[in-house]
Amino acid sequence: LDIPDAMTAENGTTWSGLEGLCILLRRLSYSGRLCDLVDSFQRGQATLSIIVINMLDFMYDRWNAKLSDLAQNIGQGRWLTEARLRQACEAVHKIGPLENVWGFIDGTCRPIVRPKRGQRLWYSGHKRQHVQRFQAILTPFGILCHLFGPVEGSRHDSAVLRMSGLLAQLEQHLPARGQNPGDVFALYGDAGYPLWIYLQAPYVGGNVTAAQRQFNARMSECRVCVEWAFGEITSRFAYLRDKQNQRLLHQPVGKYHAVAAFINNCHTCLYGHQTLAMS
Repeated sequence: LDIPDAMTAENGTTWSGLEGLCILLRRLSYSGRLCDLVDSFQRGQATLSIIVINMLDFMYDRWNAKLSDLAQNIGQGRWLTEARLRQACEAVHKIGPLENVWGFIDGTCRPIVRPKRGQRLWYSGHKRQHVQRFQAILTPFGILCHLFGPVEGSRHDSAVLRMSGLLAQLEQHLPARGQNPGDVFALYGDAGYPLWIYLQAPYVGGNVTAAQRQFNARMSECRVCVEWAFGEITSRFAYLRDKQNQRLLHQPVGKYHAVAAFINNCHTCLYGHQTLAMS
């Protein structure tokens, strides 16, 4: 994780890298207050708050590019090589009909406390509460290779996709799958996403045939794994699902989710994950 052995805050507070990591993980893992950590770490609440925020900033600044920039994950010398992309496609094809899908894209909404300013922007009419939106790509290996957000809760998935610039990244960094121009590696999303050469979606409309409904059902069985990933992160890091802790303008709520997603990827690398490629 490249955490230094010793760290110092602007006010002179010092702590070891291992202690800071333990405090951050403890903070993310439970939804309690900082005073609950005092006895465990023998630090005051103010000092614990400083350590948590500084560790969060360090982890985000050092590793967020692994989630926000596909160039950090796809290509020669990266973990998503062409061979691994083909392996992901094979894992998806064992269950679904498509042969060129290497990952699944979806959005998630995380509830937040009603903000004092910009309430309409953060209010989701679909969820009927104030939320922040995130967009993610999950591979069949159980690793999130893309996370974008937070975005205002009033935005639609297609708007978040446009804001993320993901389509341009896919076109730039994905290698060709075959000799034909249209033979490419693609993502699969729900009906809220536009149909594109690098992004597949289910059949919609009133004239869907029986074969198309069967296609949608089989691909839905594959796509549900990305929703499992969202649930796994909030299950493992209870701090994120406590709405009272998610206060805009008071805390870096977006950084908490990004760092938690990266740490969850680390956990998957160490202990595996029950997804398509590993089931």
